[in-house]
Amino acid sequence: MSPKSLIPIDRFVSIVLPMKDAELYIEQYVDDLLEIMTSGFTDFEIVMVDDHSRDYTVTVVDQMLKSHANLRCIQLSSPRGIEIATSVGLENVIGDYTIVLDPETDPPKLVKPLVMRATQGADIIYGIDHSREGRSLPQRVVGSLLHSYLRRYAGIDVPPNLTHLRCFSRRAISALSKFDDPHVFYKYSACIIGFSNDVLRYAPLRSSKRRDSVPKLISRYAQIMVDNSPHPLRIVTVVGLLIALGNLAYMGYIAAIYVFKPNVAEGWSTMSMQVSVLAMAMILILTGISEYVGRILRKTQNKPHYFVSTEKVSAVGAGIVRLNVVEDSKATESPKKGR
Repeated sequence: MSPKSLIPIDRFVSIVLPMKDAELYIEQYVDDLLEIMTSGFTDFEIVMVDDHSRDYTVTVVDQMLKSHANLRCIQLSSPRGIEIATSVGLENVIGDYTIVLDPETDPPKLVKPLVMRATQGADIIYGIDHSREGRSLPQRVVGSLLHSYLRRYAGIDVPPNLTHLRCFSRRAISALSKFDDPHVFYKYSACIIGFSNDVLRYAPLRSSKRRDSVPKLISRYAQIMVDNSPHPLRIVTVVGLLIALGNLAYMGYIAAIYVFKPNVAEGWSTMSMQVSVLAMAMILILTGISEYVGRILRKTQNKPHYFVSTEKVSAVGAGIVRLNVVEDSKATESPKKGR
């Protein structure tokens, strides 16, 4: 049985391509993708999201829109990063299944295996890089430690070596849209939403230039932890209490010296040490609280994460009467977000 026969032809498939400075490869990539889509699917769309490219990516895309059907391009007015560019695409798709591909690294041939797995019941499918190319030893070590910490204290089991490749069902997209910051959570959505999930291991086309540095990796995991668990604040609280207890013991030591050695004068160094310890405890506590206060502030500002400067569609008609068909929409309707 051929792969094509395993895919329901009445399912609309959306492809999201976040891109930036992709003029050298985006045309060939889209051509390859269109060949796969037209040969295997009846209804589909390809939504390209340009993260304010500085080269001629938009010019290349404009030419493709004139000659190819089923294409859309959304241009952001300022560079916002691949996560926000992806979330923009997810907000604008209409498919029963949505696949996120990084044109820089993800082979177009993965589309059919992803859709086949999705039709078998997986709401979210992760892409896993089974090679270690492009990752330094510090990145692997820090990533492994942060992954273990997140799994143990936040209950979020993020698969290691995640790529940007994803496949979402319609109800997974609906659930993801309930988040105030979907661009933060889409990469770890299955761990948080709780829907059925699967993984697809593959070798990327090339090493991505967007691999997280160690500081960015720490920042990303810290953001996920702060958003989903009070554990970092508890660590700061415990450290502050330990320092306070140590300071209390030190004060007892000073009192004992005063009682048993009455001729010893209290020196400047003793006072300055005590003040330093107290100041350090206060700084640690305030640092932990400030992370949570900062998150609350960002959430209450209601500031848009992006602005769209232009949206374009193919000048060639696709000849499709039916835009989207979800026969079991009632059965797959996502639950309302709890408050």
